[in-house]
Amino acid sequence: MLEMSAVNAMKYSQIFTDDGTHASWKIPDRRRVLKPTLDYCVDLTRKWMEISSSQTDKSINHPRDLPKRVIDVSGPTILLRDFSAVPLGHPSRQGLYIALSHRWGPPETMLRTLKSTITMMMVGIDTKRLSLGFQDAIKLTKLLGLDYIWIDCLCIVQDSKEDWDEESSKMNFYYGSSWLTIALGTESSHGCIPKRQGDSQDIYQIITNSNDILYLQDGDSEPRDSRSRLSNSILYDRGWTYQEEILSPRYLSFLEEQIIFRCGSYLLSEDGCHTQSMLLGIPTGELNTFENTSYSWSQIVTNYSPRKLTMVEDKLPALSGIAREFYKIAPSKYLAGLWQEEFLSQLLWSTVGRNVKSTKYRAPSWSWASIDGSVISGSSRLAGTFFLEVQHVSTELEGSDPMGRVKGGSLTARGFIRTGMITNSIPNQRHTSISHFLRSSPYRWEPEQFDHYQTFVNFDISGEAAYKAEKSVVYFLNVTEKGSLILLPVPKTHPNWKENTYERIGISHWQKKPKLWEVVDEEVERTRSAAEVLRLRALSCLEVVHII
Repeated sequence: MLEMSAVNAMKYSQIFTDDGTHASWKIPDRRRVLKPTLDYCVDLTRKWMEISSSQTDKSINHPRDLPKRVIDVSGPTILLRDFSAVPLGHPSRQGLYIALSHRWGPPETMLRTLKSTITMMMVGIDTKRLSLGFQDAIKLTKLLGLDYIWIDCLCIVQDSKEDWDEESSKMNFYYGSSWLTIALGTESSHGCIPKRQGDSQDIYQIITNSNDILYLQDGDSEPRDSRSRLSNSILYDRGWTYQEEILSPRYLSFLEEQIIFRCGSYLLSEDGCHTQSMLLGIPTGELNTFENTSYSWSQIVTNYSPRKLTMVEDKLPALSGIAREFYKIAPSKYLAGLWQEEFLSQLLWSTVGRNVKSTKYRAPSWSWASIDGSVISGSSRLAGTFFLEVQHVSTELEGSDPMGRVKGGSLTARGFIRTGMITNSIPNQRHTSISHFLRSSPYRWEPEQFDHYQTFVNFDISGEAAYKAEKSVVYFLNVTEKGSLILLPVPKTHPNWKENTYERIGISHWQKKPKLWEVVDEEVERTRSAAEVLRLRALSCLEVVHII
């Protein structure tokens, strides 16, 4: 990559060449094919799969269990094949298959498998009724020498809740066991094969002493990178496709400007750009180990939360495959998007930007999954000694999947809770200063213990402060010495009301710690005694609260 400096800007220009030249040994970048064909895509895929087989996964061509249903492309008639009666591990259910990742269009425009059509689909599928993207994916599967492809809308009975619940819980198996996942990074109606209009920047030819031709192309203000190109995919902001990419050992993304291949260690693109494959801020080759599960899960929640879902109630199911992989490495009870082993630290999530409450119930208020919008999981600025004791936490599942939808949840905890008044120190701003705590607090503390410090709060829902009257009373339940949950009492008309029951509405952190924390800190520093810390907590008039 060349850097071309100007007075006020820096631009990056790319030098590339063609395969088979002397220069190609030293210059990795290649000129893209302006009008790629299906055969070109097949050859490129084979080349990249060979690299993956030789460098990252030598078992790539070993047969494995097929999904419950797959599309059989081996014969002249394309049809749905059902293996539900064949046990896993049986030779007749072994094979290689491709999985498809795509953005759903309006249901009425898509050919789908329904209770009324499944028998017909098992006889034959009219491929002319499929989108161009699906048709191209089927052709690629055949040309690559595979017999099967898995497409969710065709392999799951869409109007059967039982079948959907069963199959949606197997995404880690279906995508994780695929020979390759093909991702339609453009509208499915446009097909897989990129339709390019030509290069937007001028390309200059340079003749070398060995008569090789080099190409110089003016670039952008940022260097080209395969990872950033993937963000141009229409799948990038969709909820279900997040785990489909992460769970896939090999992922081929068809974008308009590039075809990009991701395997365990590499990102490869048409123009020869080789980049270390990174997802979630860690190399994808290490995803199966999840060595730091707490950090990795926080990154996943942060990356996943802003993505959009056609069905808002899919927030937890669309992440269930990743949750299952985490459970294999670090078994722990899964609680509506949080893990019991790290529950207290994961309670300290906060929202970013404009967020709304889900229009349909899908998680208790203490779970980030109850919010539509961006979430930062486990803020490090709130980390510290925990001052909250969880007595009981549970969720009520909607179905049989422990990582799937929930229809209820509750948290019973013992900690100290303070009442406070909300006053807007900066009008119309999201961050609100709690400048005064009520002197009617039930705790026997001296008033000066609340002096000389401020609390900054972040409401979970955009505009939450707007419908809370000035000087309205809220409650602060300390999780650590730096951070608290902001709670609002549940009205008596609520079906789950009982004494001391609250809903979470936000999170707070201290600008300066109250004197009580300073006493605890000094005692810990002096004695290093956990028992003494517990004694000090007990002196703080702890109260049992319920959060739903």
